[in-house]
Amino acid sequence: MAFIFVLPVVIIIRVLRPFYLVRIGFINNGIFGHFTFEPEYYLSKKIQSKTNSLDLFFFYSIKSVNRQWEKMVKRNIHVFPFVRFIYHVNFLFPGSKHHIVNVVDSGSRDTKNVFHEVNQQIKLLRDEELLAEECLKEFGFKNNNKFVCIVSRDTSYKFKKHPKVDWSYHNYRDSDIDNYKDAAIRLADMGYFVFRIGAIVDKKFDVDHEKIIDYATSSIRSDLLDIYLVSKCTFILIGESGLSSLATSFRVPIAFVNLSAVEYILSHNSRIISIPKKMWLRREERYLRFDEIFNQGIGRFLSSKKYEEKEIDLIENTPDEITDVAMELHARLNDSWEESVEEQILQSKFWKLLPKSQLHGNKILSRVGASYLDKYQNLL
Repeated sequence: MAFIFVLPVVIIIRVLRPFYLVRIGFINNGIFGHFTFEPEYYLSKKIQSKTNSLDLFFFYSIKSVNRQWEKMVKRNIHVFPFVRFIYHVNFLFPGSKHHIVNVVDSGSRDTKNVFHEVNQQIKLLRDEELLAEECLKEFGFKNNNKFVCIVSRDTSYKFKKHPKVDWSYHNYRDSDIDNYKDAAIRLADMGYFVFRIGAIVDKKFDVDHEKIIDYATSSIRSDLLDIYLVSKCTFILIGESGLSSLATSFRVPIAFVNLSAVEYILSHNSRIISIPKKMWLRREERYLRFDEIFNQGIGRFLSSKKYEEKEIDLIENTPDEITDVAMELHARLNDSWEESVEEQILQSKFWKLLPKSQLHGNKILSRVGASYLDKYQNLL
């Protein structure tokens, strides 16, 4: 029945093509990282390329992982359920590829430095911001207070959202929130509010400081506040979590810690600093060097099983290492960081080892934590 109603639409789209291009696509609204990156990247890239077309989308999943972001996407992109049928019928006829817009082709990576050149497109409305700010008053927070968000990925979110799926292959991405405490205290003592964020988490973030808020386990946690906090923070201190995609879309500076698959390091923005986990080779009782990690393809391992097969233990960043990268990003954002010649040499050594691939564009703008490279020069 749907075919009968959609067929004339597909024919009209074909007829219009010489005069006006109509394209159809879908948005992956079921996975947080993809959902919060791909619509913003699509809009920004369309502005950059000056593409003139009418693009129609449907949400791939029945339920979106964040309802607030869903509302914001709908304000900026034409999303309708019936487009699903047009999408599938379109493939039954020649020339279908001309009418497909693929928003997932980026792999959720800004390899063309689009976000560095195009302003943010998907934004909160002012009344949404006011509502969020009113809610946060419960913590003694005012909208002119500067603040940092902290995120540490654990197993809870995936398992509770999709209990029938075995997500253990993602465990390599986990990190212990307790290792972020020293950084949180240091930032709070400097005057920042610090919000530990996340929708579902394993354990509380117990730190006795009036400016450190375990928002993730609080009673007021909401989809709106998740979006607001990331969009307005001075920077985000984060492990391997889909919230890094949201921060990227909002052009928020990122201190990225506990990176496992090091070849996927974010490289597109000068306000991103990363430090990876170290890799302990059990059978030889030593850490792998970066050239070994890259040359053997280990830097692209995206499964816990692969690390185990290679007898590799992933060693989390220490509290001191996490604190150092947070302090470096703070200093860089306040124009008080002076990079020494030695630090420049170490940066160059690391980035020259990184294989050239589709994961990275022509411009490497990001940095690896300076103190981390200095501490582990023997791994370069």
